[in-house]
Parts: sequence; structure tokens; C-alpha cells
Amino acid sequence: MAGKKSGKKFMVPAIITMTCVHDDDAINESGDFELTTKGIFSREGDKYCISYEDSEATGFENSTTVIEVTGTGNASVRREGEAPSELVLEVEKKHHCHYGTPFGSLMLGVYTKSIDNRLSDEGGKLEMCYVIDSNGAFVSENWISLSVKTETV
Repeated sequence: MAGKKSGKKFMVPAIITMTCVHDDDAINESGDFELTTKGIFSREGDKYCISYEDSEATGFENSTTVIEVTGTGNASVRREGEAPSELVLEVEKKHHCHYGTPFGSLMLGVYTKSIDNRLSDEGGKLEMCYVIDSNGAFVSENWISLSVKTETV
């Protein structure tokens, strides 16, 4: 559950560690990815925001990823830059979302299984599990875990 809210806005530098697991049972392919980077952690009202600059390691150079989460039921993952995308995550609901790649754009179905938001003003953890389909056909199940450690200035 999300941490106590003081009602004040804040924006601080943070160390973000992201672990992504992609599992595609159809072709027995699984991929794990871990990235630690500097970014910004902020809150406005009841919405937490995690943002970081993408790099060659993520495959989306010259882009910024912004993850916003409200409570334990709603989140979005937005990439701004050369291959813009926005995935809307709402627990137990499916959304059709635009996903940009360096090779072109796709329209994907995104069904969110769970959002575990343990963020507080001091940082914390956010885990999201969702299934992606294309034209109704299963593409992959994805799990993203973000750990946020605020930096003192």
C-alpha cells in the first residue's frame, strides 16, 4: 500500500533500480533486464512519479520514461522522445495502448494483473504485472519492479 501522504508536493533526485521480466510461453522465451540509473522521484497529491533518461541500454536513446502511479489500482508508463509510447495500467482491466519502437508503432492490448505500490515520500518499491496482446493474440506476460532510493541534496 502507498505510504502516508503529507499533502505537499516534492521533487527529488533518486537512484532507480528497475528489473523487468518478460515471459513468452508461446515460443519458450524469457528475458530479464535490470537497470540502475539516476532519475527524479516526485509526488503531487496522491500521484507518485518516477522519471529517468533512457539510454542505449534500454534501446531508446534520446527518450525519457515517466511512470506515474496512483494508489494500488492505476499506473501509466509513458516514453517521450523518438519512439513515444503510453501504456495505461488499471488492475483487472484491459486498455488498448500505443507503443512506439525504433522500427514503427504498434497498438497493443494491455491487461493489468496487479499493481503493488509501496512508495512513500522516502522512496520504496513499485511492482506491476501485466499481459500484452496484439490483435487479441498473446504476446507476453511482463513484470516490472522499481526500487526508488531518494538522494539527499
